[in-house]
Amino acid sequence: MPGTHKRRRATIAAIAIVGIIAAVWWMMAATYTRTATIAITATYPSEDTVDPNAPVSTYRGTGLDLTGYDPVLQVSERLAHQRGGSAADYSDTLSITSTGDGAAGLSVTAQAGTAGEAAEVANEAAEIVVELFNAVPTVPAEVVFHADINKPAR
Repeated sequence: MPGTHKRRRATIAAIAIVGIIAAVWWMMAATYTRTATIAITATYPSEDTVDPNAPVSTYRGTGLDLTGYDPVLQVSERLAHQRGGSAADYSDTLSITSTGDGAAGLSVTAQAGTAGEAAEVANEAAEIVVELFNAVPTVPAEVVFHADINKPAR
């Protein structure tokens, strides 16, 4: 009987150690993902104005194709400057994609160790994307595209 008790205790100890290692690994490997969305609108010159030089314009949504617009490297560099760390730290955990819902928009998704940190990074990255997008001149000049965060990450 003494040999049976020793084996049982050894088995319980081994299971406990494996469980502790698995729990620590899971806590370290667990990531949270949060997404902020950006809407793109356009301001067009009004066709209804009597004076063609009048500054009246119309504001409406747009079907701008944003496929391929991916400023992750620029955003990662700015995040590294603002938050610390390296740009590679952020570029590996950040994605910027077209919303693909028929309207012009972007989704900015960030991964981090906590939900709060993921939301903070996604929102900061979305602010940077908006700033970068709005700084690009448009052609023709009278049509102005404007980006705004319409749904921050939570």
